[in-house]
Amino acid sequence: FYDWTHSNAIWFDLQENSIYLSVRHLSRITKIDYESGGIVWNMGKDTPSGEVAFGHNLDFSWQHSIKMLENQNLMLFDNGNENDPPLSRGMEILLMFNDSIPSAEIIWEYVLPNDLGSSFQSDCDRLSNGNSLITATDSDYLVEVTPEGEIVWEIQPWQGISTYRACRVPGLYPLVYSVTQPDF
Repeated sequence: FYDWTHSNAIWFDLQENSIYLSVRHLSRITKIDYESGGIVWNMGKDTPSGEVAFGHNLDFSWQHSIKMLENQNLMLFDNGNENDPPLSRGMEILLMFNDSIPSAEIIWEYVLPNDLGSSFQSDCDRLSNGNSLITATDSDYLVEVTPEGEIVWEIQPWQGISTYRACRVPGLYPLVYSVTQPDF
């Protein structure tokens, strides 16, 4: 038995009333009109069916965790299983529509070192401070990077964890506070 489609994530875009579907084993993102259920477009690797309209040049494969950012760009974790050598990365993709002809461009990416990549699951999130949090499940690696690709902090592999997705919280005790009394 082979799971040839393996849809692994969806994102509902309230602004466009659309669903973005990540189809891992086809290396494809599909935009679906929620109301009609019709396919708006397919982006990613082309197949003999010829159903992929654009995004062939993005070269993502077996991706996870599709989401729409506030700026209407797509973010995902590219497992990169079909690349030689395999290449895992977090990606932000700009969608463009000139005269109703769709195109896409990678406007940000962070490529993980080969020994810290992940061939399955994993996640990439944009944080409120503009940095990105990347979770590489297979290697147990967590890293926060700046838009310029500088590492803010990281958890190295083999720390006895296995994480599919991570979140950054402002503090462990958000309701704790201190009061300092002036010394009069």
